[in-house]
Amino acid sequence: MKSTINILLLCFLSFVSTNNYAQIILKGDMNGDGEINGSDITTLAADILADKQENISLLSIAMRIGDNIQLACFMTTEDENVIWTSSDESIATVSPSGQVHAIALGSCMIVCTAADNSWQSICPVSVISDRSGTIDGHNYVDLGLPSGTLWADTNVGADSPEEYGNYYAWGETATKSSYSWTTYKYYGGAVLLRKYCTDSNYGNVDNLRVLEADDDAACVNWSTAWCMPDKAQLEELMDTTYTETEWTTLNGVKGCKVISKANGNSIFLPAAGTRDDSSLYNAGKGGYYWTRNLNIDKPGAAYYRYFYGEDENATTDNGRYAGRSVRAVRAKGS
Repeated sequence: MKSTINILLLCFLSFVSTNNYAQIILKGDMNGDGEINGSDITTLAADILADKQENISLLSIAMRIGDNIQLACFMTTEDENVIWTSSDESIATVSPSGQVHAIALGSCMIVCTAADNSWQSICPVSVISDRSGTIDGHNYVDLGLPSGTLWADTNVGADSPEEYGNYYAWGETATKSSYSWTTYKYYGGAVLLRKYCTDSNYGNVDNLRVLEADDDAACVNWSTAWCMPDKAQLEELMDTTYTETEWTTLNGVKGCKVISKANGNSIFLPAAGTRDDSSLYNAGKGGYYWTRNLNIDKPGAAYYRYFYGEDENATTDNGRYAGRSVRAVRAKGS
């Protein structure tokens, strides 16, 4: 959805003369009258001057492709003409009145210059893609992760973030009443593992190490726009460099909330437990989420991410037959 950002942002003042005070701002409801208008600029200016601020910390504007924002430039002298320019019009353009339009991914500088060149103020702008939304009936969330991975906001088989959803054995795409080696799709008979095998001691070697689309519960049950995450994506999701995790409750359901440090967006992973045989274990205590990666050194096992309360959160591997949760990601190129 296209939007106009109505929040205050103070940007770096690159030069202040002894007679003029120039500052780029985003127009916002600064005087509390419920409207965004020119008087808000005056209110903000009075606050700045009252504090006698001469240096403002650098902040940047983050926009999505297609967004428009209205900038303004306050001066202590009235009726001073200014010129708005963009350092890269292929990324974002700016109108003579200070309206910025985001065009393509990247970064640029929006510059406000006095007509007589007596001062100049610069505002950094970063343009990101429209990376939160819905595809094929399922919502995805941009957590600002370095890989660009977009995470679904519900488990496969769930209609809301707190619902447990379905449980799948690794490489299976349908639920069942019992999860064991004897009921596992790719196990049985003289050949122990009939697919996804890297060691002849376990079965017929095919050297398949990552789930194919036909065996991917997210792809099959949702659409080809989705897939199960790989090991690196789940580890990135839980990497404290990029996110914070919080053991919490959503609508009465316990789970792990993952909060982006980059943009504040979040997803909730319910503590849905795990299924073994016909029993459900650790529901409300722990979450167990499959990756699409086989343990190539022990092909009877596949990797998953688990958390148990607020104390444990790690990647491990175990038997492929077990019923675990699936949290989908947007497939590359979708």
